[in-house]
Amino acid sequence: MARDGADPILERVVEQASELLHAPKVGLAVIEADVSLDDSWSSEAEAAPVLRFVATRGLSDQFAERIRPTHWRDGTTAMAIHERRPVWSADLLNDPSVDLTDATRRAVEAEGYRAVLSVPLHAKGELVGVLSIADSTERDFTDAEVALLTLCDRCGRAEDDLEGLEAA
Repeated sequence: MARDGADPILERVVEQASELLHAPKVGLAVIEADVSLDDSWSSEAEAAPVLRFVATRGLSDQFAERIRPTHWRDGTTAMAIHERRPVWSADLLNDPSVDLTDATRRAVEAEGYRAVLSVPLHAKGELVGVLSIADSTERDFTDAEVALLTLCDRCGRAEDDLEGLEAA
């Protein structure tokens, strides 16, 4: 879904992730700039980062407003940020490692997805967001799918490395 003022590059990333992984639902969230992501974000009592979905495919117009994690186990997107690694669930609604709030659970149910894979994204050495793919059926993600989605982050890091070399 293209949003007003959406970055065409981010829209293209979402489109390509959907096509390459045959994922019916894809979202790219950015971390709002004024939020600190230090290691102290380690308990459910602490506030989660403010995320804003800036590009989606196969998700409703209301999705970006519905998904607002309130703690680090409130979905795979928040967990990928906290753990700084790919996080997935074969069945998000019934996964004991995920502690969905009622609001997040309702949002996931409204969007009709179960399996989710979320990969953190970096730019210029900083964690900036998460790319997530979702499927309406319960399923395990393959190592190849995890590696392919992680490639999006590696491409961004490689671009940063090239910029650094050019500046040297």
